[in-house]
Amino acid sequence: MKIGILQLNLVIGDWDNNAQKILNGYRQACQQGAELVVTSELAISGYPPRDQLERESFLEAEEAQLQTVMDSIGDIPLII
Repeated sequence: MKIGILQLNLVIGDWDNNAQKILNGYRQACQQGAELVVTSELAISGYPPRDQLERESFLEAEEAQLQTVMDSIGDIPLII
């Protein structure tokens, strides 16, 4: 099994750009034959979010962007 691992430069709270970087990396890994793609657990929110994780609005924005990413991937699994 070929696994694509995404190591990305992400910005805390930059939902749209972080999601775009994830999707671009996902597509590139898929084109290179990955059967599974993995990125860091806080890829959508950016790292390290620290006390931002205690703000409900931050978590809601992250969840909304996660749904957008999920809707944009193909048949190859993406683990965040």
